[in-house]
Amino acid sequence: MTTYDVPRHPATASVAAVGARGHETSTSGTASARLGWLRIVVGILSRTVLGTLVGLLLWAAVPAVIGWTPTTVMTGSMEPRIHPGDVVVARPVAESSIHRGQVLLFQDPDHADHLRLHRYDDNGQGTQIVTKGDANPTADSTPIDRSAVVGVGYLRVPYIGTPFVWAAGHQWGHLLVTGSALMLLVLGAQADRSLRRELKGEGRGEGGAASAPEDATGTSSATGTSGASVSGTSTVTVSTGLVLASVAAPATAAGPASRRSTRLADRRERRLRRLRGAAGTLAVAGLVGGLALTLVVSGGAGAAFSSQAANKTSSFAAASAYDCLMPAVTDSPVFSYGYNEGSGTSALDSSSTGRAGTLSTGVTRVAGACGSSPYVTLNGTSGAVTTNAPAVTAPTAFTVESWINLPANSTGGKIIGFGNQASGLSGQYDRQIWASSTGVITFGTYNGGTKTVSTTKTYRDGTWHHVAGTVTAAGVLTLYVDGAVVGTMSNAAGEPMTGYWRVGYDNLSGWPNIPSSSANYWFSGSLDDTAAYNTALSAATIAQHVKNGR
Repeated sequence: MTTYDVPRHPATASVAAVGARGHETSTSGTASARLGWLRIVVGILSRTVLGTLVGLLLWAAVPAVIGWTPTTVMTGSMEPRIHPGDVVVARPVAESSIHRGQVLLFQDPDHADHLRLHRYDDNGQGTQIVTKGDANPTADSTPIDRSAVVGVGYLRVPYIGTPFVWAAGHQWGHLLVTGSALMLLVLGAQADRSLRRELKGEGRGEGGAASAPEDATGTSSATGTSGASVSGTSTVTVSTGLVLASVAAPATAAGPASRRSTRLADRRERRLRRLRGAAGTLAVAGLVGGLALTLVVSGGAGAAFSSQAANKTSSFAAASAYDCLMPAVTDSPVFSYGYNEGSGTSALDSSSTGRAGTLSTGVTRVAGACGSSPYVTLNGTSGAVTTNAPAVTAPTAFTVESWINLPANSTGGKIIGFGNQASGLSGQYDRQIWASSTGVITFGTYNGGTKTVSTTKTYRDGTWHHVAGTVTAAGVLTLYVDGAVVGTMSNAAGEPMTGYWRVGYDNLSGWPNIPSSSANYWFSGSLDDTAAYNTALSAATIAQHVKNGR
């Protein structure tokens, strides 16, 4: 039996090295922990937002499985309760259960294959129902029959249909930004994936370094091929062939460092488990929160008009419109321009058709606010508003209207009309209102000859006036100025044709009281709230439009 003294230097050096690296390890560990927390927070928030969106989509889509009807709101006839982009779900209802005060989804009487969502406001003749948008000053002009009701509004899912509104309005910039934001959320949801994977691996005992098992006293033992063993007593037995030597070694080599490493690993594992638990809890809370949100804002769903085309469209570069100056549009216009955008060359269409307009050079925006409506001024040489839409069939019964302001030096020009060309001078043109060089207002149609009514006074006075012209299905033509009837004419049905609504410029050749030259067909003055309708509005309705103001 031979006994050897084991040198203490290597073990002592190892302990010293561990101590020397202690501060560096602690500092880098703190930074790593902060980064880990940041990744966890980003991942949790991203998954929460995505979970909320999924919840909203489920509420909007799942009711269709049981026969309910989701519809995307495209206009603001029920703001502020219902906004464009909300999805309203209507449940089926028996005709006998329909009663006043309910919000009904029904076949739009003014637009085939469209749906309208308005409140049951009053009883009509017989079994008819008079409906009204909550934001509208007057009831809908056309009553409906109970058989036209699809369902009663029951659930509102806020804003989830907004991308459809943007797509219908060709607002590609909005869609691009939203799509990019969704991609960032998906990437953010994966920010802590490596940490979660590592934690799962540690939970299965994978990926860690081989560590020595501990005995009941908390000491470590290891047996190698050389027959060496290390115990809590720090006695090392070395096998050297046939001779065994028991060596007394100091207990400073592996014990404290191993215990410190074990404690750090345990603490890190507990922290990751807490973070994973928090992530799972918040993700579930986000999903449930999204579902709960729709319940909170639901119940008796509000009302809004829903159609296959967009309501308000604009260039993505254009500034937001003045919301307080975008009243709910009544009487179902085919287009309605309020010129309330803050900037840009797009004119928002407040009707259900999404027939946005484009301002040409020569059109200047005049800013305003809620107490003073913005408007546009046309220079009389190049300013016009083009309706961005395919050619349409000219209506038999129709109404055209606009607020106008003719300054003292105005040369008149086309205010609004229908022509067979989208730009330039049309070869066929009628259903139009224009001003002469002296400010006389004329409204007329053409069918084998001109049919016109003109004012006896001039309006080149620098103040705002409302002008409107109507033609009924029976061919009765009427001109209104500031809500008062100027004159009427029978047998004035317009010429059958296909074309475009024109604002601010088109041909006037061959008509009475036109500007002094063809160069003055361009309108010279200011316009606001220009609209056209495929019905002849009543005198009472036009008077209400004047009362509503511009």
